[in-house]
Amino acid sequence: MVLVAASSVGWVGAVGTVGAYALVSQGRLGAHSLRFQMINVVCGALLALSALSARSWPSMMSNLVWAGIGVNALLGSRQSLRAAVATRLRVVRLHRDDRPPAGASSDEIILAA
Repeated sequence: MVLVAASSVGWVGAVGTVGAYALVSQGRLGAHSLRFQMINVVCGALLALSALSARSWPSMMSNLVWAGIGVNALLGSRQSLRAAVATRLRVVRLHRDDRPPAGASSDEIILAA
């Protein structure tokens, strides 16, 4: 029963990593996207678990490294995401400040421009 579960986990990991790579190759998923990196982390860990159950140490280590690279990318992208959100908030605030006051007539809007 344990071998069947480990094999199933391995198949999910394999399909996930290959599927994510195919989506990146087709341009349907960004190589630096959070989704791609999360898939790499989760599926790499699943493959490592499956390799552990088979005592395939090289495969287990390579998949742990694969998942570790994804974790590193996620930690780096967290900082990038924080900067992107801050930039987006500044743009929204600037855009909001450029709007005419609520209730202004069209003549007032034209004169204000």
